[in-house]
Amino acid sequence: MLRLSFHKQLGSFHLELDHAITQKVTAVLGVSGSGKSTLLNCISGILHPDEGFISFFEQTLYSSQDKVRLAPEKRRFGYIFQEGHLFPHLTVQKNIYY
Repeated sequence: MLRLSFHKQLGSFHLELDHAITQKVTAVLGVSGSGKSTLLNCISGILHPDEGFISFFEQTLYSSQDKVRLAPEKRRFGYIFQEGHLFPHLTVQKNIYY
């Protein structure tokens, strides 16, 4: 289970979550500016929330209260950007395999 209870302010945009994801997630959908990238960046550790916590099963990924900020490479989370800029010389499938 992925538990998300945090908020993040970026300029005039404010993302606030209090949700548990109990099923495998394969996509995050929403209109431009709705916070999809901010959410994924916080889960992956690229961004840190302003306050709150993120946990995956029993592992705390981020906690402002306990001052936990697990490094992105230790989280075992990743995502593929919708733009094909990772390795433009590779196909989508080969980028995903990488």
